[in-house]
Amino acid sequence: MIGFDLTVFIILVLVYGILRSVLFFRKTGNILYVAAASALLVVISSQWIDAYGGRVADLYRTYSLAFNIIPVGILLAYIYLDSERKKQEEAKEKVRGFFGKYVSHNVVEQLLSEEKPHVGGERREVTILYTDVRGFTAMSEKLPAEEVVNLLNEHFNVLTSVAFKHKGTVDKFIGDAVMVIFGAPIKQKDHAMRAVECGIEMQKAVAELNRRLEKKGKHIHIGVSINSGEAIIGNIGSDQFLDYTAIGDTVNTASRMQSAAAAGEVVISPSTLQQVKGGVKVIKKETIRVKGKEKPIAVFKIRV
Repeated sequence: MIGFDLTVFIILVLVYGILRSVLFFRKTGNILYVAAASALLVVISSQWIDAYGGRVADLYRTYSLAFNIIPVGILLAYIYLDSERKKQEEAKEKVRGFFGKYVSHNVVEQLLSEEKPHVGGERREVTILYTDVRGFTAMSEKLPAEEVVNLLNEHFNVLTSVAFKHKGTVDKFIGDAVMVIFGAPIKQKDHAMRAVECGIEMQKAVAELNRRLEKKGKHIHIGVSINSGEAIIGNIGSDQFLDYTAIGDTVNTASRMQSAAAAGEVVISPSTLQQVKGGVKVIKKETIRVKGKEKPIAVFKIRV
């Protein structure tokens, strides 16, 4: 009776390697896994012939039960695992499709990576961008409510697309304002520059939108304010309702800087200017007093 030797164990390990390679190929589509599986198959054949070329019949009789049961078991396990993987991917796609309309793709992916989102936050260096429609009250008084909503939605769609392009997290819409976070939930070393480039492109996108709106006798203009610093980032709320957001002085300052941003302008704080390190040209616009701060802060206008 032939004993179970090291060669049999090696062959079984190689078979497992082939199955794993096939699984990874189906998951990622990377052709290198097919190459790996092919190479392992060649090694198995070589090992088999070298070790048992003259004793195949004896080996099969000795391990006939294993040779019949193990491959079937492996196949069934593969079918089951592959089916579960497909179910999980389908469920994730449904979540992406639904929540992707409400929060940025970054937040959706973070939610999918967590088994249970926790309430709480962490202190993080981020950049906050705010936009606000100029003359919104006067515009809303002149237009029917339905037209105001349609106009806002069209403008939000433009700004959201630009924010996502620059990997920003659209935190919320506040009336006619938009708040975008850079540097969370995914850390970005260049979060300040991303925010500045996003603000500039937002103004260009709104200008392009106005060229279309003017044919309908309408227009919309925004101011953009940007501030960098530490904030508390995380899931804030209750067990029943969570809001992924940023809170703190950095956020409040970015919002209050809106008073210095005229239509078509992008203004930044000294902390943001320091982080972009000469990457943009600016003009010192004015010094403003911010509620809760003893000293006024300088506001710089981006020269486009």
